Amino acid sequence: MHELPVTQSLLKIALDHAEKANAKQITALNIVMGELASMVDDSIQFYWEVIAKDTIAEKATLNFRRVPAELQCMTCFHKYHPTDKELICPQCKGVGAKIIAGEEFALESIDVEYYVIARATVFARSNLHKRQDCFVAITPRNDRRITPCPKTSPS
Repeated sequence: MHELPVTQSLLKIALDHAEKANAKQITALNIVMGELASMVDDSIQFYWEVIAKDTIAEKATLNFRRVPAELQCMTCFHKYHPTDKELICPQCKGVGAKIIAGEEFALESIDVEYYVIARATVFARSNLHKRQDCFVAITPRNDRRITPCPKTSPS
C-alpha cells in the first residue's frame, strides 16, 4: 500500500519538470530500484495507470532499472552480493553486514516530447517577391511540421 504515495510523488515530479520544459507529453519515466528496496514495481505500475489518467503522462512507460544488492561484512570488510537474501558473509561467515547498494529508489530521468518553435521566412510560389512568416515546429526526432502560412492572393 505504500506504493501509492510514492507513485503520486513520481507523477508530481514528472508533471512539474514537464511543465518547466514546455513538454507536450511525457513518454517514459526511468526509475532506479534496488534489489532490497521495499517497493513492488507491479504495484507502482498499477497505481500509475490509475493516477496518471487524463494527464500528459497517461501513456508514459515506466522503465525500472534494478540495482543488485551489495553488502560489506563488518567483521572482515569483504564486499559481496548476497544470494537468496542470505546475509551471511561468504568469506568469514560473519553475520553483521553493512548495505552498500541495493536500497535505492529514485526517478533517474523523464523522457518527454516537445516542440521547439522556430521562425522561418518562406516565399509564396506564385510571387517570389512576397515574403511570409511561418512557424516551423521541430521535434527531437527531427520531424518537421509547418503551420500553414496565411494564403496570399496573386498580385
